[in-house]
Amino acid sequence: MKLNLGSGKNPKGDWINIDNDPNAKYDILRDITKGLPFADNSMDEVYASHIMEHLTKDEFCFVMQEIWRVCIDKAKITIIVPHWQYEGAYDIDHKPVITKRWFKIFEKGYSCVQDTHKFHQGCYFKINEIIEDVDGSIKHAEPQMYVYLEVEK
Repeated sequence: MKLNLGSGKNPKGDWINIDNDPNAKYDILRDITKGLPFADNSMDEVYASHIMEHLTKDEFCFVMQEIWRVCIDKAKITIIVPHWQYEGAYDIDHKPVITKRWFKIFEKGYSCVQDTHKFHQGCYFKINEIIEDVDGSIKHAEPQMYVYLEVEK
């Protein structure tokens, strides 16, 4: 199964589309900060475009843990957020500004001054690629960061 978090007005066909906005196009109306309503190891792929920047740091970590829980080993994850150098990343309804380091904390063996376990809680992802589209040239859109992860169990 494939899961689209924050489907908004652009649901993906053949995917389970979740949004917490009653005006969105969704299959399931749900606040993902309350958890994902799926069994462990039930998803093959997750797509989250422009939703993670609307979460607090704690909500971000919880949702990453929930994605890990519902995904099978080696499931593919795509997350798109505004690029931190773009002024839109600092919109009033964006809680954190997300950088590459937010995802590195979820990599096995990543080491930094902080105690990263409090963030990942043993839920690991392999970073396959992070593309920083600083000038918006990839999709002729606003500058974004494309993050391609793989679940590690």
